[in-house]
Formats: sequence, structure tokens, C-alpha cells
Amino acid sequence: MLRLPQVICDEKANRIVSRFVNDRLIELMKKIMLDEVVKDLFDDTISVSEFAENGFNKIMDVDKLIYDVDFAKKISLMYLPYGYSIKKANYNFIGLYKLLKAKGEYVPELAMEYVLDKVIQSAIQDIEDLKDMDWDDILEVDLSFDVEEAQKISTVMKIPEPDRTTVKKAIQSENPDFSEEEVEDTINMYEDLREYINSCFWDKDFLLLDKYTEEQLSGSELNDCMGIMKKDKSNIIKMPQNKSKKSGVVMEYRINPWDLEDE
Repeated sequence: MLRLPQVICDEKANRIVSRFVNDRLIELMKKIMLDEVVKDLFDDTISVSEFAENGFNKIMDVDKLIYDVDFAKKISLMYLPYGYSIKKANYNFIGLYKLLKAKGEYVPELAMEYVLDKVIQSAIQDIEDLKDMDWDDILEVDLSFDVEEAQKISTVMKIPEPDRTTVKKAIQSENPDFSEEEVEDTINMYEDLREYINSCFWDKDFLLLDKYTEEQLSGSELNDCMGIMKKDKSNIIKMPQNKSKKSGVVMEYRINPWDLEDE
């Protein structure tokens, strides 16, 4: 699972928001894999949604996908920095997916955080693009297009009840001075994709990959001063409870998502 930086002290409420956010991110990544792989494997007359209904795991062999060069090229172009090594594209994309599926909580490597941000921003853009479309024009070429359902699509997805009430009460209990609006704004951090840049990332260091390679960062004075990337050879990130990765926690740079135990 992704370890979120914003922690609700109530253990049950924190588990609810962590699971909700992780499940939503997993579904976004599944959609990308289905869109990019299934449409290339099957006749265009069969929709991706039809295959999705049959179960993601029956359609997609994620472990084999890491060797798919065509998928790596698409992922490198869409979800990683310009010029990023195609050889490492699948490791970071599928590795992030496996990390989200793991039982433990982890902070992803820098490139995986970059992928995660791109996945989130892409989903937001898709929703905004849909809202800007002329739906009458779409209906002329696709009579199956459901306008009513399209109107409901939003970057906001509510936490289901009664879990939402549990989270709300926990936030109110921890912040007795909060107004109703402030409580809702706090919950919105976990429900609105546009807020995930603040609720899913410990910092914005991954944006440095637009200017520097991982190797350049690893050997830089900036890294020595800020600890952006560790040079340890160990695989698993170790995160003490409720600590920032910038305040003396043991954070080892290379994780191997294939060593993480799935749920």
C-alpha cells in the first residue's frame, strides 16, 4: 500500500482513507493497462469494458507485462520523464502497481512517484476533456454513449457510508475547532483526485526528474544536503510510524516490488 503523509490519529478512520485512496489508484492503473494492452490484443469490435467485466486478473498477466517492450514504450512516453530509459519504464509503472497492492505501507521510489503523479493528472485531464466534449457529436458516432452517466463523472468520489461518517467523526474529534466546511475540506483531500498531489506525496522531489536523471540526482550536492535519494543497496523502504521521510527515518532507495507480498 501507499503510505500517505497525512495521518488521521484514529486508527480505524486512517485505515479507511488509506484503503479508499489505494483502491482508487489501483483502479486507475488497471484502466491504463487495459486500455493500452487489451485494445491491441483483441478486435476493435470488442470493447475494453467487456473484458474488464470478466475480471482484470483473468485478462492481464501483470508479471509477464514487464517484458512487453511495446507497453514500455507507451508508458515511457506518457508517464515518465522525457528521454527516460525504456528498459526501466515497466519496472517503475508495474512496480508502482505492485507496491499499491502490497500488504505493507511504503513510500515509492522517486520515479514511481513521478509515474503516480502522471497517472493521477491523466485521470483528471480525461474527466475534464469529457466535460468539454459536445455530447451530441459523440452520439452521432456512438449511439451507446450514456450521457446521463457521463454527467455524473467527477474527480470527486465519495467514501461510502458508513465509513465516511466514521472518518468525519474522527476528524471532528481531533479538530474540535473545525467548522463543518473545514471537516469536509479535510475529507475532500482523500475524495478529490485534484487534491491527491497534497494527500499522496510526502514532497514534490519527483518533479526534479524533469530536469535531472536519477543518476545525476544521486551523485549531486543537492541530494547530499536534502537526502532526495539514498545510495543504499537494500531493497525495502522502512518507514517508522508517523514520520516524515525527511526527518531521520530509515529510507533505502531501491525497493523491489516483486519481493512485496500481495494482499
